[in-house]
Amino acid sequence: MFRHLWIAQLPFTLVALVILVSQGQLASAEEVSPELPFKAYVSGHGFVNGSFISEPSNKTLSSNGAIIQGLPYPGFGGVGGGGGIALGVNWKALSVDLGFDYSSDQAEGRINGQTLTMSQTTHHIPLTMRISVPQAKWVKPSLFGGINWVSRSGSTMDAPPFSPPLLSPQDDSYTAWRFGLGFDIYLTDAWSIPFRILANYAPIDGDSLDERVELVRNESNALTGIRYTGQWEWQPQITLGLTYDFAHF
Repeated sequence: MFRHLWIAQLPFTLVALVILVSQGQLASAEEVSPELPFKAYVSGHGFVNGSFISEPSNKTLSSNGAIIQGLPYPGFGGVGGGGGIALGVNWKALSVDLGFDYSSDQAEGRINGQTLTMSQTTHHIPLTMRISVPQAKWVKPSLFGGINWVSRSGSTMDAPPFSPPLLSPQDDSYTAWRFGLGFDIYLTDAWSIPFRILANYAPIDGDSLDERVELVRNESNALTGIRYTGQWEWQPQITLGLTYDFAHF
């Protein structure tokens, strides 16, 4: 619980620090050089995202040397949403953003008319590099690439009765690749509206059921449950927000 509290408070602390530092730089900018090319900015945004896990092609599972066949494991897909903030610096056509995002994710899979639902809360810390068209003035297209540190909490699995039972996914962390495109609409020199179409991709090792599940056993080594992985393989995202550029420093 305390880990999630400091994660939630960290973005607002960093925003306050950036504002204080930028105000100090603004006060001295006129005395030094108002034309230096570096800028700092802060952005708030909301987004709609999809969450997907592909269906493995090999659905056999080994357990204590025996092969288990017919384990119900569908592909998962669903829609969620969230929001967050990003802090960044810009130099000419190049920008680097550090984001702090929160999303509520849900995905479903169906087997023989039965629905399995996987839900979780997801925290993202994306570090993204952005390359913009330098000549554009009021609308600037951009390309994005970077990485996204992801942690999950409150993971649940709602599934029909199955023996052994299908258990809730473990809350853990992973790293995803992040890429996409978008554009910024400038309302003034300081204010702009960022629109993004992004994707987070975290490849799952292999295409076998062995890489997708965990077999849970008791002290007698008897199988008591099966736990699916809760790592989202693909998370496409559409983002809309508002950005404020601080004075040059």
